[in-house]
Amino acid sequence: MKKIAIHFKSILRERNIILILIIVTLAYYGQVLLFDFLTFDDDKFITLNEIVTSDHHSFADCFKYEFKKNDYFPLTFFMFRLLRVVFGLNPFYFHLMNLLLHTVNVVLIFFLFIKVIRKQLPLLQRPELWAGFFALLFSVHPLHVETVSWAIDLKDVLYSVFYISAMLLYWRWLEKGIVKLYLLSLLFAVISILSKSTAITFLAILFWIDWINGGKFRWKSLIPKVPFLLLTLAGFYIFGIFSNPSDALSGFTADYEINLQPYFPASVAGLPFIFQRVVIASFRFAFWFVHFFIPLQLNLFYTRRVLLDQYAFILPVLPMILVVLLSWLWIFRSKLPVMLSGILFFVITLSPAFAKADTGLSVFVPDRYLYLPLLGLLLFFMGLIYTLKVRRVVAILVIFFGFWTFQTLTYLPVWKDSYKLYAYCLAIDPMNDAALFNRSICYIKDKNEEKAFEDLNLYIQRFPDRPNYAVFMNRGIIYKNRNEKVKALEDFNKSIEIKSDNFQSLFCRGNLYLEEDSLEKARKDFSAAYDVDSTNFFLNKGIASLYNKSGNFPVALQFAEKCLAEKKDDMDLLRIEGISLFYLGRTKEATAVFDTILENNPELGEIWYLKSIIKFSEKKFNESLHDLQEAKKCKADIDVKFVETLNDSIHNRIYN
Repeated sequence: MKKIAIHFKSILRERNIILILIIVTLAYYGQVLLFDFLTFDDDKFITLNEIVTSDHHSFADCFKYEFKKNDYFPLTFFMFRLLRVVFGLNPFYFHLMNLLLHTVNVVLIFFLFIKVIRKQLPLLQRPELWAGFFALLFSVHPLHVETVSWAIDLKDVLYSVFYISAMLLYWRWLEKGIVKLYLLSLLFAVISILSKSTAITFLAILFWIDWINGGKFRWKSLIPKVPFLLLTLAGFYIFGIFSNPSDALSGFTADYEINLQPYFPASVAGLPFIFQRVVIASFRFAFWFVHFFIPLQLNLFYTRRVLLDQYAFILPVLPMILVVLLSWLWIFRSKLPVMLSGILFFVITLSPAFAKADTGLSVFVPDRYLYLPLLGLLLFFMGLIYTLKVRRVVAILVIFFGFWTFQTLTYLPVWKDSYKLYAYCLAIDPMNDAALFNRSICYIKDKNEEKAFEDLNLYIQRFPDRPNYAVFMNRGIIYKNRNEKVKALEDFNKSIEIKSDNFQSLFCRGNLYLEEDSLEKARKDFSAAYDVDSTNFFLNKGIASLYNKSGNFPVALQFAEKCLAEKKDDMDLLRIEGISLFYLGRTKEATAVFDTILENNPELGEIWYLKSIIKFSEKKFNESLHDLQEAKKCKADIDVKFVETLNDSIHNRIYN
């Protein structure tokens, strides 16, 4: 009876702890429900992504999108589409989903901590209280602000729910031997991998669980891993690791685009590339480790150059320091098992990040990569302090909880919208080129060209050695809108110098040449742009206009009709179609098109004039005269000889 009473009290405490965890998590992060979508990745993957927004696509298309690429997370896109179908593109519900899934993860981690504590810290009293407090630390840690606040990062909280659930089910299967638990673990692992590619590490985590449970290696123990091995191989296939390994493992190779060459400080710049990668991987490991304990100056864009220059003096010896640390943990693994298991969990779950290229925007040492791996660092932290006296443990935990809470509540409001986020990034790092550039994009989208122009100029002044084709392209577009065509052309030229297959700059420069009647130059640019994207509506419309101007009416008509199939009421295209039909002698079809145009815009003198010519050819002289008079009212260019011929025809008809 006494054991039953103790067990009942333990369950009661667990329920109360779970309730506290849920309440605290929702209270801390509740304000995210008022946050907006961001212009960084939220637009690319959600608000402007046809897989999510278009009714022409289906839920099945989510499983085709980005197939065999690093960004293949079909279940995440499935969730985005489901939220859009049910609630529309309302950011409230997207943020609500992130918050709810984060809350579920906190509860799951509580149960996982209990299991680890009971296995590796068996002498610890009231393991549920320790597990509850460390799950609380996981909940409120400031490194989670990015993941919970950013709509696109649904992928991290979603894959983690199924990843941890699969771990718990597998662990329970080891204890009970119930096949149903094993099969559910396998199913949840599949769902996790389809939510985010990072879950491909799950096979290694099974060995981690075996080790914590004291299982010695036996060949028989590999048999249950076989289905998970097949799942891992399937993951390699769907993420393109087999078909394009150099792209999937770009972090380990020297193959970079010319504009994405990684920066290395002088202390490591002369080393062979493989040693450079080891140094950078060691730095990222060390940075994340220290950042976990002391998360200062949190940022969406941690600038690679700034960080590496700041710690350049220690970079060459970092690998040795980490080797010593890991060796120490291994030697004393019997006394410090939970510390070693924590570091192993951290390394295993974070390992895909080291295989990815780290030279793009927000991918060097981002906070979001630590969402699930942070669990391992909390285990390390637990092992670091559990042997201390109770008062010291309580003091340390209260200090860290207070510090992390302050950082979280201070940083969280920054994510409310794009302007606040980029302003914050620039306030702590004025030389943050990514934040400055992305703020200019915000201004452009909000049609605030003056502010966008200021940021683009500032970018070019501050970072003359960082070739960003989009900066010159966007400034060129603003110059063009201001009718400063010479300056616009200069910027488009610079943009294309940096990136020769830059579709937007080729298209814009082609349009500029078209306006100036430099038809051959326009043709070359449109042709190059067409090689990049032959389906673009505006490009095909420009090509139709180009051939119309150059008198190649069959081709002009072909492109005009191609575009009209997509947008049948575009007056410019109807005008090109009508003129092409006119010069091709298809006058009845041309007249029908002209009538449609003039119903919507009766001020087009050119159309009245062409219509007058058609009526004249049909010997409908009075109608021809009427249309000619309308053309004159609109100040159209009119051939004097045609006027004379029409007048003579009318005169002859009257007197004959």
